[in-house]
Amino acid sequence: MNRHLNELKNRSIVLQNLVEKIGPVISGYPEGRIRVENKGNQIYYYLVNKGSDINGKHIGKDGSKTIHDLIQKNYLEKVLKTAVRERDYIENTLRKYPQKLPEDIYSSFSAERRSIIDPIMLPDDEYISLWMNKQYVTKGINAGTVSYKTNHGEMVRSKSELIIADRLFAGNIPYRYECPLKLANGYVIHPDFTILRRSDRKELYLEHCGKMDDPDYAKKAVKRINDYQKSGIIPGDRLFLTMETSEDPFDPAMLDRMIQKLFT
Repeated sequence: MNRHLNELKNRSIVLQNLVEKIGPVISGYPEGRIRVENKGNQIYYYLVNKGSDINGKHIGKDGSKTIHDLIQKNYLEKVLKTAVRERDYIENTLRKYPQKLPEDIYSSFSAERRSIIDPIMLPDDEYISLWMNKQYVTKGINAGTVSYKTNHGEMVRSKSELIIADRLFAGNIPYRYECPLKLANGYVIHPDFTILRRSDRKELYLEHCGKMDDPDYAKKAVKRINDYQKSGIIPGDRLFLTMETSEDPFDPAMLDRMIQKLFT
């Protein structure tokens, strides 16, 4: 099932849960509505009931709970009405949603024909497979340098990078280790991890800054981050950072939250 259809179905579920939650709550509020009037620097509240004077009856300070309840009810009624409208629109869209999408066409051809076609749209699995299998030249780790083998099979430079690689692999997050990236200034860098986010097929970059208590290292890290930004790769958008010092070690739980909220 394609991700857009999943998003619509998940949104419909959220809205249905909201409708079921709000309905009983609204029924517990009192009848009537609140009319608000500004006079000078003062705000006045009036209770308007069905069949009563259209201007309503003024409510004094002792009626603050009634004011709150009826304004809250009005808010919830509007939320309910809007949620029902959106839910119904989505459900109608789902009923009409085509079973075959443009990215499914390539897979519908025989292997012989696919070998000739230059596809312009691919299903997620095939797109990710091509992305993962694309050849590139890493920065390389010098012989004799301490390194660690990840569950995916590549060698990384530190235990923290090993944790990151294995967490991404376990989370089924497509990534490349030290894949070259050409910045706007023409300089080629090798981000620690280039990540392909499945939901929008956007390439993200994760840099692990592992020695931030080393002044020279920190200075280079700041320059690298600034170089990213000058190329339009902004922290929190496509660039993400993990950091540690000797006194404040890398926290894998923080990475797990990033994977769940940002990389899927």
